[in-house]
Amino acid sequence: MLLGADRSGRLSSNDIRSATSRFIAMMILWLILVEGDRYNVWFGMAIAAGAALVSLLFIPKITFHPLALIGFVPFFLHKSIIGGIDVAKRAFDPRMPIDPGFAEFPLSISSERGRVFIANTMSLLPGTVSVEVLERSLRLHLLDRTLPVHTTLQVLETHVASLLGEELDPE
Repeated sequence: MLLGADRSGRLSSNDIRSATSRFIAMMILWLILVEGDRYNVWFGMAIAAGAALVSLLFIPKITFHPLALIGFVPFFLHKSIIGGIDVAKRAFDPRMPIDPGFAEFPLSISSERGRVFIANTMSLLPGTVSVEVLERSLRLHLLDRTLPVHTTLQVLETHVASLLGEELDPE
């Protein structure tokens, strides 16, 4: 059986919606890669359809809660901008005020997809890069160990749990 098809071979409306959104995302990516050249649009549609199908077969479906996404995007953009300004200041300061190092932070989110989402997001924030995702913690390399990364990580974890519709373990 293909994807989430029932015994009659019909796809659910969720599968059709997921396939459509993945096709649109792949088509947008195609148009970006060809710099908007519409000459090869039919070829791009075929590639986007194939990529969407492959992604449906091999990449698990992740659903986001739309209201939580509305809260996550401003948080992420704010942290990215503030962090980018901080990193730029440090790069241009002749004294280079940095204190690099590694730190391990406990995580309260129990799902693997939640931990990986957090690790990937932290790597996109300036001044941090995820080194290792462990069962109950995240190991990061920090540009400056004095930054309040733990607080940012806790807020991020709350946002990700809301996004994915998961509960945080109280431990």
